Amino acid sequence: MAPHRFFEKIIVMLFILIAGFLQPAFSQEAAVNLARLMHADSLIFQKRGGEEVFRFMGNVVFKKGYKSLTCDQSVYYRQQAFAIFTGQVVMNDSGRILRADEITYYQHPEREIARRHVRFTNKKKELISDFLEYSDAAQRARAIQNVVFRDSLNSIELFADTLIYWVEKDYGEARGKPKLIKRDSTGAVEIEIQSRKLAYDGSKSVAVALEKVKISKGDVTSFAAVARYYNSKHEIVITGKPKVYQREDAMTADSIEIFVHGKHLKRVHLIGHGRMSSKVHLNQKVLEDWLSGQNIWMTFKKDTLRQVIVKDQAISLYHVVEKGKEKGVNQVLGDWLKIQFQKGDVKKVVIKSQPGSSRGKFYPPGAKIKPLKP
Repeated sequence: MAPHRFFEKIIVMLFILIAGFLQPAFSQEAAVNLARLMHADSLIFQKRGGEEVFRFMGNVVFKKGYKSLTCDQSVYYRQQAFAIFTGQVVMNDSGRILRADEITYYQHPEREIARRHVRFTNKKKELISDFLEYSDAAQRARAIQNVVFRDSLNSIELFADTLIYWVEKDYGEARGKPKLIKRDSTGAVEIEIQSRKLAYDGSKSVAVALEKVKISKGDVTSFAAVARYYNSKHEIVITGKPKVYQREDAMTADSIEIFVHGKHLKRVHLIGHGRMSSKVHLNQKVLEDWLSGQNIWMTFKKDTLRQVIVKDQAISLYHVVEKGKEKGVNQVLGDWLKIQFQKGDVKKVVIKSQPGSSRGKFYPPGAKIKPLKP
């Protein structure tokens, strides 16, 4: 082959290579302008049967407008229409950056597969994994193995075995023992949510956890089938046989709303068949106070219960303790009930109801208690 024909072919191949593989790694926009090979220490062209192979080695840099790709080495297979980039690979598309030890680019359909030490960053969102496949048309990333997603804007971290993440929507679905962590300004863990499935909407800072949900916050632990966490509202809503435990207290209902303030529990709302029980340790005995109703609001101060308001079918049973001795048991029923606490003990009880519908009874120690019914 004449020298000028050889170099002409090289130029044509470079055009095909660059215009093909440097279409935006994270954009649907077509590559209409010629990308340029800015630098490579060496270039080798090989023909193996019907396959033409281009090998770029040493400080490889490609550019196209605001987009760039750098790596230690690149191999392009023209007939198969794919390229392999290795060694400190960095693809940058207007601030969206994908880093990995190796990235394979496929032209048809257009997608990238990144392996080992994979790190994708976009604004204040970061996705880390051992393996990532990116579809350009769908703008969707599938990350597997040691997946970590960080939303530094909302101080959220998500860990999983697998995460499918839609970049433009800023929405991800996690599988394989996913765990979401909310951190405070010091980096300490405020809330931890574990489940079998978990979806996170970064644009709204809302998470939905499904199946065997466990939520931990300080000394408060919650269990449910479904949990919705509204980060901006500082609210968690749990349904599906929800249960909340705090030290000696247990809460159940059809659904439970939990409101938090920084590190502390602020308010809990039990909705539908609500029940709260609390164990009281007296000498070597364990007593149980409880209350129930269709709507129960609990207010806390620094995670300590201060007030309870019960509405609709309100029933309460609590032990009267004075100077460390049990004096008896009070049981009350009404339409509306407020109980105020001081250092864990009942300080004041207020009952409101329609005339004749409120009832109460005091039982001396050891007496058999007959539950009041609405």
